[in-house]
Amino acid sequence: MIFAKINPPASKIEQTNPFSATTITADTITALARPYRLGSDSVRFEVQFGTVTLDSNNVVTNFKHVMSLESILNDAQLNGWGTDDSVVLHAIAANLGANIVTILSGTTSNVF
Repeated sequence: MIFAKINPPASKIEQTNPFSATTITADTITALARPYRLGSDSVRFEVQFGTVTLDSNNVVTNFKHVMSLESILNDAQLNGWGTDDSVVLHAIAANLGANIVTILSGTTSNVF
C-alpha cells in the first residue's frame, strides 16, 4: 500500500465542549477505488487522511485515520495510472489543492 505526505496538511476542527474546539491536522493520504469498474470513464476513490508512524527505513507501520472524503477522477486524470498508483495520489492531491511532498509505502492493517 502507498501513502503520500501532503502540503499543506488537511485539518478539521473538533468541538471538545460547547466553549472550545481543537484543530486536528493530517499530513498523509491514501486512497482506495470504491468501486473500480473495468472500462469506466471515471473512478470514485475513498480518500483517507491521517498521520503515519514510520520505522527506521521510512516504511509506514501505522496509519491513524483523521477523516475521509470522496474524489472522482476521470480518464484524463488517470492517464498513466497502469501499475503506478502514485499517479492516483498526485491527481487526488491536485484536485484538493495540495502538493505531494513524498510517496511512502508500508503494510498496515488499520486503513479502510
